Amino acid sequence: MKYPKSRPTLLALALMPLFAFAEDEAALDTVTVTGTKPATLNQGYSTAGTYAPLGIGMTLRETPQSVSVMTAKQMEDWKLDSLRKVMEQTNGVTVKSGSGGSDRYAGLHSRGMEVKNFQMDGVPYRSSGFSKDSWTGWGGVDTRALDRVEVLRGASALLGGTGDPSAQVSLVRKRPTKDFKAEIGTEIGNHSRWGVNGDVSGSLNTEGSLRGRIVAGHERSGYMIEDAKMRNSSLYAVAEWDAAPATTLSVGTQLQNRRETDTPVFLPTAYDSEGYPLKNEISRHANNSPKGTSYKYSSRNVFAEVRHRFSPDWKTKLEYNWTRNTIHDRQGYAAMKTDHDTRQIDLLETDSGEKSTTHSFVASVDGKYNLLGRKHDILFGISGFNTKNRAPSRFARYDNAFGLHDFLNNRSLRSANPVPDAEYTADDDIRARQFGGYFATRFRPVERLALIGGARYSRITMQKAEHVAGTNEKVTRSKATPYIGAVFDLSENLSAYISYGTSFEPVFDKGQDGRFLKPTTGRNIEIGLKGEFFDQRLNVSAALFDTRKNGMPKYVESGDYYVSEDNIRTRGFETEAAGRINDNWFVSAGYTVQNRKGGEDSYEADLPRHQIKLATTYDLNERLTLGGSLRWQSKTSNINKSALADENDAPSLERARKSATQKAYTLVDLMAAYRIGKNSEATLNVNNVFNTRYRTLSTFLAYGEARSAVLGFKYRF
Repeated sequence: MKYPKSRPTLLALALMPLFAFAEDEAALDTVTVTGTKPATLNQGYSTAGTYAPLGIGMTLRETPQSVSVMTAKQMEDWKLDSLRKVMEQTNGVTVKSGSGGSDRYAGLHSRGMEVKNFQMDGVPYRSSGFSKDSWTGWGGVDTRALDRVEVLRGASALLGGTGDPSAQVSLVRKRPTKDFKAEIGTEIGNHSRWGVNGDVSGSLNTEGSLRGRIVAGHERSGYMIEDAKMRNSSLYAVAEWDAAPATTLSVGTQLQNRRETDTPVFLPTAYDSEGYPLKNEISRHANNSPKGTSYKYSSRNVFAEVRHRFSPDWKTKLEYNWTRNTIHDRQGYAAMKTDHDTRQIDLLETDSGEKSTTHSFVASVDGKYNLLGRKHDILFGISGFNTKNRAPSRFARYDNAFGLHDFLNNRSLRSANPVPDAEYTADDDIRARQFGGYFATRFRPVERLALIGGARYSRITMQKAEHVAGTNEKVTRSKATPYIGAVFDLSENLSAYISYGTSFEPVFDKGQDGRFLKPTTGRNIEIGLKGEFFDQRLNVSAALFDTRKNGMPKYVESGDYYVSEDNIRTRGFETEAAGRINDNWFVSAGYTVQNRKGGEDSYEADLPRHQIKLATTYDLNERLTLGGSLRWQSKTSNINKSALADENDAPSLERARKSATQKAYTLVDLMAAYRIGKNSEATLNVNNVFNTRYRTLSTFLAYGEARSAVLGFKYRF
C-alpha cells in the first residue's frame, strides 16, 4: 500500500532522536513475539490471543489463575484515561481514592490486601518507584499509551515475587504498526473539562523495517470540589527497527506531567469527637483545603528492548527501563477531630517532596522442548530493579484551629503558601535493590492436561537513611517463591484448574527489641473453571480462592514500635465473563465476594464484601453504538479512634461506627458513539447518571465523583 509522502516524513521527523541509530535495510517482515498481542490502533474488545502474566504465553483459559484484561478500546469508549479509572472497572479490584474524582491518591486492593506489584511491558516495578505504597503515583498514570492492562489476581510468585498475594498489574504499551494509521481527538465536559489527543503510527521507510508511533494528549479540568483544578500532559514515542530477519530493536520514551491545585485529600472524618455524623453539615462540593495547596507529579521513562528469535520455537528478550518520578505535594486540610460542642476543627498541613530514580531490567529465554513424544514450554529469566528515593517532608498539626463552618466558608483564613510553619520533620533517603532469577515450565503429560510449575529466587536489599533522626540502616532478605498449577480440559470449551503461589516482602519496621521485623509472607490457593465460547471471543471464569498473609506490621502507639500480625486471611469467590457474544455485542460482567479475617485495625480492613461490575456495548447499526455500565458494592465501615474525645467510650464508638458506615450503593454510566462519516466519530459519556452520593473512604467524608458528562470528537486518517 502506498501512502502520501508527507505522512511518513512527518512521523520520521518527529521520531528522529529515537531512530537515528538505524539505517535502511532490506524489506523485512514485522516480528511478532509469542506472548504478546499484535499492536494495533483500536484493537477492539477481543480478549482472544496469548498473554504472559506467568511468563509463558498462554490464553486466558490456559492460565491457572484469575486474569482480567482491559483493552485500549474499552478504555477509549468509557473515557478511562487514568489507571485509577481502569481499576475501578476491573473485576476483583477495590479502589480507595480521595475526594471528588482526583487521581492524586488512589489505593488499589484485591483479595483483601494492597496491590504493590506493577509491571510495564513485563519489566517489574516496585510501587516504591513512586512511593512507599500504591497511594501516590500509580493511580494517576495516563492510559493513552497503553494497548491493554492485565490484572493477575493472587500471588505473582514467578515474575513479581515480592509484595502481597493480592494482584499484579501489568501495563502493556502500544507498539508501532506497519501500516499508516492516525487519529486526533478532542473533548469537552462539565467542570470546565477540555482536552486534545493524538495517535500516529506507521512505517518510517519504504520497506517497513523501521516503524514509529507517537501518542500525545493534554487535558484540563475542574472537579466537583469548589475551586479544585487539574491539568495533565502526556507524550509517548517509540521506534522499532528490524535489524535482522529475526531481530527487532525498540527504543522509546514516555513523559507525563500532572498538576492539581486546591484539591483536598478528603473532607473531615464522618463523625465528630463524640461520634455524631457530620455528613449533613458538609456538602460534597465543599473544599476543606487552604487556598494555594498544590500537587505536582512528573514522570520520565526511557526504555530499550531487543527481541530475537533463534528458531520457530525459541526466542529471547532483553529490556531495560530508566524511570524518574518526582512529586511535590503541598497540602493542608481541615480534618481529623471536630469538637462536638464548639465545632472547632484541627488543621493539618504538609509540604512533602519525593524524587525517585529506578533502573529496571528483564532478560528471558523461552521455547519448547520435546519429551515423551510431546512438546512442552519452558522459560528462564532474570529481572530486577534498583530504586533511589529521596523524600523530605514537613508536617504540622494545629488543634482546634478554626471553626469548621467558618473555614469552609472562607478558605483564605489560612494560606498554604508556604506550608507548614515547621522545620523538616522527615528527610529520608530510601534505596531498594532487587535481583532475582526464575524458571517455569508447562508440561503436557497427556493431551488434555497441562502442569505448570516454577519458582523465583529473589534477593532484596533496602537501606534507609533518616537525615533528621541521624540514622542509617540496612536490611537484606532473600527467599524462593514457588508456583505450581494444573489445567485439565473437560471439553472443547471448558477447563478446570488449580494453582498455588507464594510471595514475600521485606519489612523496614522495628520491633520492641530494636530489630527489623521478619518479612511478610503470603500465599494464594485457587481452584476454578474457565471457558471459551463463541469462537473463543468470550472468556468465562469462576474461581474459589484462599489468600493468607503473615507478618503484617502493626504499630503499637503506646510503645512506639511495631509487632508482626499473622493469620490475615481472605477467602472468596470470583466469576467473570468478558468478550464478544457476536460481532455487534460486547459484554463484561464480574462478581466478587470476599471475607477477610485478621488485621481488623488496619486500613485494608475497610473493603466491601460483595462487588458487581457490569459493562456492555452494542452496535445498533454501522453508525451508532450504545453502552451502559453498572457498579455495585456492599457496605463498608471503618473508624479512626483518634478522632474521638474518648477512644474507650462505648457509646461514642458505636455512634462513630454507624456514622462511618457507607451503605451499599450503585453507580450507572452510559455511553454513545455515532460515526458521522467514514473517518469521524462523535461520542458522549455520562458518568454516575443518577448522581449517587457515596464515599470512597468510609472513615472520612471522601466523596466519589458526582454526575458528569463528556462530549468527544475523533477523526481517523
